[in-house]
Parts: sequence; structure tokens; C-alpha cells
Amino acid sequence: RFMLVVGLSVVGLITTANFALLYTQLDVTDPSTTSLPLWSIGVGFVIGGVLGWIGASFLRDYRVRTLATIEPSAGLPRSRCALPISDDVGFSTKGSVILAAITLSPGVVMALATRSLWPLFIFGALGLLVVSLVRFRVIVDEREIRVINMGMAAMTYDIDEVVGADIAEIKPFADFGGWGLKTKGRRNYGVVTRTGPAVVITFACGDRLTITTPEAEDIAGSLNRLADARTR
Repeated sequence: RFMLVVGLSVVGLITTANFALLYTQLDVTDPSTTSLPLWSIGVGFVIGGVLGWIGASFLRDYRVRTLATIEPSAGLPRSRCALPISDDVGFSTKGSVILAAITLSPGVVMALATRSLWPLFIFGALGLLVVSLVRFRVIVDEREIRVINMGMAAMTYDIDEVVGADIAEIKPFADFGGWGLKTKGRRNYGVVTRTGPAVVITFACGDRLTITTPEAEDIAGSLNRLADARTR
């Protein structure tokens, strides 16, 4: 999804700038007197990014769901916490604003230097993309587990696939090699954005999903309780 947005943003920038140059040179006897309309750079970048996001929203994993046939271990936590549980994991709103401002600052300098707004379009879009890599929303309800990123479901598992859920202490760099949506080995995934408690969910298909969240205990307990009810 991220590469679709970035790739089509660049394609949009190049395409729009090319058409803008051709338009400004139509019926001109001396092309050296023309210049690139700088606004086309920013507009093309944004149009390409929007098209990339629309294309990304149609992506599906089409994986085969494997239903769990056993109950979670008796030693795993149980909880009667009310569902759904929703938690924003990753950078806080304040941290995201600071990160976006840092990304946007070169655009402000370039905008002042060129006396044009096109750098703000590009660096503003880049700021949104960078922030999207470090912000996720995790939603657990009676039907499924969803990890939302860039306004889209990055990962979805049905409750019927859950074999069990446990709690662990996770260090993103030590355990997964960094922050964000990570993978460590085959079928071992992590949404790791902080050091601390995490819910570790195993599925009948062999997947393992680790999510760092303060709600780890409630999520693990609720998933195990739902899995108990499923097998009865």
C-alpha cells in the first residue's frame, strides 16, 4: 500500500510536470522564454498520491482462513472486558504532529526560497506518509481482529482462527529489528511501536501476531474467552 502511494505520487509529479511543460511551449517560437509552472509539481504529486491511495484500498490478501479446532490453554489469561476494544498504537498525536512538522520544515524553507507553494504540497504529503508508518489502530470485537493503517485494514483475522493469546514484554528493536509493521521469520508478524506489554496471538494457520499495547491483558483475555465460547 505504501509503495503504491509513493510510486504513483512520483508518476503523477512527472506526468503533470511534463504536460505542463508541453502546454506552456505550444505555439511558442522561442522555447527558451518559457519556464516550468512550479505549481504543477505539487498538484501532480497530490493527484498521484490520491490515485495510489484509491488503488491501495482495493488490495486484499485473499488468504485461506483456517478455523481453530482446539481451546486455548488453561494457563492463558481470561477477561470479561467489554468489547469492542480499540486502541491507537504507535506515536501519540503530539508525537505525530512533531514528526509531521519536522518532515514539512524543508518544504517551508523551499517555499520561501522559491516563492511558491509547490514544496508544501510535496512535503506535506510526505509528512502524512511518514506519520502513517508509525500510527496504527487495533480493533478487537466479537467477530475479528483488525489492524488499521492509512485508513485501511492492513491485517484482519477472524476470531474463529484464534488458537490462543498471551502477554509478553517486547522491545521493538531487540525483538523485531525496528518500529512499525514488522516481520521476524516466516509468518511471525508484529505491530511494534513501543517498549512494554504486548499481546501475542497465535492462529490456526500458523501465523503469529504481536501487538504492543497497554490494552494487552484485556485483549488477550477477551480473545481467549471468545475462543472458549467458540469451541463449546
